[in-house]
Amino acid sequence: MNKSEKSVIQQIIEDLIKLRKKQFDERLDIEIEKATIEKTFGVQPMVDRTRILVEDEETDDLNPFNQTYQYIDNYENHLWESFISDFDVSLIQLNNLLNKEEKNQSVIEIEIQMTKINMKTHLTPTEFAIKYNVSKSTQQEWRAQRKDPLPFNQKVVNGNILYVVKEVDRWFQNQ
Repeated sequence: MNKSEKSVIQQIIEDLIKLRKKQFDERLDIEIEKATIEKTFGVQPMVDRTRILVEDEETDDLNPFNQTYQYIDNYENHLWESFISDFDVSLIQLNNLLNKEEKNQSVIEIEIQMTKINMKTHLTPTEFAIKYNVSKSTQQEWRAQRKDPLPFNQKVVNGNILYVVKEVDRWFQNQ
């Protein structure tokens, strides 16, 4: 591959990373709006805050706005770690065309995250979404089907859901 081809690939990767960040920011804005509405009106939260809200024990700050911002900061980090875009696989493929020293570090991190998930034998709904590119709402619909539902494990009602990768792969093969 010549220098100009590499340059074009690197530019495409940079453009896709910008689009990925924009897509993330749009999703984050929606989540922040939901969180603010929930906190303001006392609505049941759409996400499990206990997993992402870390109380600041040093400040004893009772100001609800500071707690909201703290929640948002923690949630942004949580959301970024589990965020996938529609074109992450394409980003990885493009990045793999480049030499080691020319590769984009952000894409390498995405690839590492996806590799870790692909090696797991049990998946959370978020990991399932990353591995199979299926949203959580679609997963929920598939689990609720009367005929041939998506197999999952849940020890208690309204408890955490886990998927066994072998069972899910078998289920996909039969669809």
